[in-house]
Amino acid sequence: MANPNKRKGTAFESSVSRFVAAAIPGSVRVFRPPPMGRFDVGDVHIGGAVVLQCKDYGTWGKSLVSKWLSDVEVQAGHAGAPLGVVVIKQRREAGVSSGAASDSVVVMSAGTFAEFLSVYFDGAPTVPE
Repeated sequence: MANPNKRKGTAFESSVSRFVAAAIPGSVRVFRPPPMGRFDVGDVHIGGAVVLQCKDYGTWGKSLVSKWLSDVEVQAGHAGAPLGVVVIKQRREAGVSSGAASDSVVVMSAGTFAEFLSVYFDGAPTVPE
């Protein structure tokens, strides 16, 4: 792979895929789909329900994050998945991040977050206030 940015992105996608696969039950399939050209389906799929778009950028801000959120919603649609989430690598910084996938920032729309919460708390006991 001649392009260093492509190599960096592929390495981060693989790292996120391995991290997620280790964090959830083995019965849930986690995989990196093949490139689909203009009908991009995201970088990592989780159980057919979640599409992750992985980003390894040195600097990023509101306008990039807004574009990425829009893009991941389209990619989730192409993949037939109801949820799209952006995973942004945090660069190594003493006392802040090791650069590992587990230190990444996860960004999603409030609607996607509500979906996650509804599934997470479906039938789960709640703590009384």
